[in-house]
Amino acid sequence: RIATVNPGRILAVTIAILIACGFYLSAVRVEMNNITFFKKGSDIRKADNFINSQFSGTVDIRIVFSSDRRNAVLSPVVIEAMQKIEKMVKNRYPQVGKTISMLDLIRKMNQAFYFNDPSDYRIPGQKDLAGEKTASALKAHLASYLDKYRRSDTRAVIDAQKMNAAMTLQVKTGSSAITNAVMKSVDSLLSGSLGKRLKKAGITWHITGTGALYLEAEHLIVHGQLKSVAVSLVIVLILVALVMQSVMYGLFAVIPLCAALVVNFGIMGLLDIPLDAATAITACVAIGIGIDYGLHY
Repeated sequence: RIATVNPGRILAVTIAILIACGFYLSAVRVEMNNITFFKKGSDIRKADNFINSQFSGTVDIRIVFSSDRRNAVLSPVVIEAMQKIEKMVKNRYPQVGKTISMLDLIRKMNQAFYFNDPSDYRIPGQKDLAGEKTASALKAHLASYLDKYRRSDTRAVIDAQKMNAAMTLQVKTGSSAITNAVMKSVDSLLSGSLGKRLKKAGITWHITGTGALYLEAEHLIVHGQLKSVAVSLVIVLILVALVMQSVMYGLFAVIPLCAALVVNFGIMGLLDIPLDAATAITACVAIGIGIDYGLHY
């Protein structure tokens, strides 16, 4: 009765709500953090918080350098790439607790050879070689450092043939937004002139790890849900238009659904509720429930 007696006011209020929610649509952020699916007081949440606060982090991002030649990943360009990644994440991302790579092993062994002098905790260069001062001689020198460790100590960072080397970034949060930012920065760094030099040296690289899996899950689940919403709206429009034999009726059925979705995502943007695997489903639920009332109307 209220709606039929006051159609102008109802329409004005509805439009005002839609405009307000539409304004906050841009504030909706896509976020995938599996640990937030658990309650704050749960054991797994407490354990994750403890490890992230007291240690280096529970999520890893791995940059893997590969070649088809022995000792290739000991090339100066790979060493330089790892050092630049180390420096970049240290300066830009406090969420990265530490980096783990063959650089740590080389520095430690070099320090041990010089009576554990802290100043020698570094990567040796060609000028530090006693004999032939060439790139190949430096590779052999670095390989000899790594071969002095037990295989169980080096397996996680480099293979026995020195054809593959992994650099791990330990991140103190499962946030896919942070992971995405770190991965984009690494990708940007390795895609420039440094990437061209790596390619020229026959070195390829790719990013993997738990963080990369979180991002892939975000893409498949969240973006997949949003695509299904768009497809569902089109299907509803077509089916209602066919049943009612009128495109206008099809639009009448879709308009309330679209309004509900705008309000749904607008409130999420207003309250800073992230769009993840759980909240993305609400859009599909809204369509499933709303289409019945659209048809009844």
